Amino acid sequence: MEFSVKYKERKIPFVLKPETSVLELKKILFSYSNIPHQLQILVSNEQPLSNEMGICDIEFTKDKLVHLTIDSNVDEVLSKFPEGEVTNYQKKMMVDIDLGNNFENRISAIKMMRRIYGYLYRVGQYQEQRLHELIQKTIPIADLVNSEMFLESEKAQIYLDSTEQAKPLLRCDQFNKAGRWGFLLSLMHWFKTKFFKWFGKIECPKCNAPMERQGYTAAFEEDLKYGAPRVEQFCCTSCKHLLRFPRYNSVERLLQSRIGRCGEWANVFAGMTTAFGYDTRLVLDLTDHVWVEVFNESTQKWIHFDPCEDISDKPLTYEVGWGKKLTYIIAFGPLEVVDVTPRYTQALEQVYNRRFEEYQLEENWFSSLLHKINSKLQEKVDPQILELVGKRNKSEQNEFELKITKRDLKKEETRSRISGFEKK
Repeated sequence: MEFSVKYKERKIPFVLKPETSVLELKKILFSYSNIPHQLQILVSNEQPLSNEMGICDIEFTKDKLVHLTIDSNVDEVLSKFPEGEVTNYQKKMMVDIDLGNNFENRISAIKMMRRIYGYLYRVGQYQEQRLHELIQKTIPIADLVNSEMFLESEKAQIYLDSTEQAKPLLRCDQFNKAGRWGFLLSLMHWFKTKFFKWFGKIECPKCNAPMERQGYTAAFEEDLKYGAPRVEQFCCTSCKHLLRFPRYNSVERLLQSRIGRCGEWANVFAGMTTAFGYDTRLVLDLTDHVWVEVFNESTQKWIHFDPCEDISDKPLTYEVGWGKKLTYIIAFGPLEVVDVTPRYTQALEQVYNRRFEEYQLEENWFSSLLHKINSKLQEKVDPQILELVGKRNKSEQNEFELKITKRDLKKEETRSRISGFEKK
């Protein structure tokens, strides 16, 4: 059955089996709204829907809209992390922080915390040795180190065997500093042009006719196994063949499918750079984009990398070239979560104003949340590593203070978006 759920000004389309219960619908909605199912009130035709009802029992209006509101009479602890909707990782990372007295503030704070924990969990998989080995087998290292982009890097030196084929590359420190950066640029270009595909306008695999997106559908057990509670469904405009598009979070699974949008692209590329020994962050832009930052040992700075666009060190692209009205840009590493918004804007005060208008979260509260989460992440970390992290963080904060003033634009930062518009 096809219908939509409306929450505030947003409509979320669904395609579900008639026997799907309202409770199941609420749990699926959680994946899209970050609103716990215990807090959800669903209404159709002015009648509240009970959890036991099936979708087939709903009396829809002509527009087939179900309205979602939030129950304000739920215990605060339950509303943070309701049973059945929380991973062990989230339980471990739970921090004690005041959510405020205002109901809307509490909901906004809960949604922000859930999103942060979800991305931290995603970053955690990058440290797995088995994934590193799988990635290194996937990438044509010899081709990359012999590419024009790599060889043009100043004085790039590589270790070659007697047959002039590159030995297996286990760490980026097999290269000198110029070579390390040259390999990274070569890797991103290969990733963009030869490895990963953009999931956009699609043709039916049966008859090659265009397919249209119907909405979201229920996830299978296999989808959930690879971190895809969100599944989109498409229907052929000619033969009516159905196609499911699970939004996988598992890098291992994405190495097989090799297709996705910006979230999948950045997720896999971050896994790759980590596997080759680069200190990497996954970066979330809450106005709907995801990319990567890699630490440059030469400059001792975090550098922007967007594999969807095949660009690096062009941080003002989104605000200037794309015309985005930015709010929160958050970087996730294995030992820290950092508000890196100042790197990507020339109008920080305007960004802070938009943040509060949209999310109703005080800057002091957000800073406190990140501090508490970072303390959790760093609880059992070697003191020498913590010293290095602290040194980098201090340098980065100094960099942000300098970036408050207007910066000179690079020509490439005025470029409009490419990803999503390539010819299929």
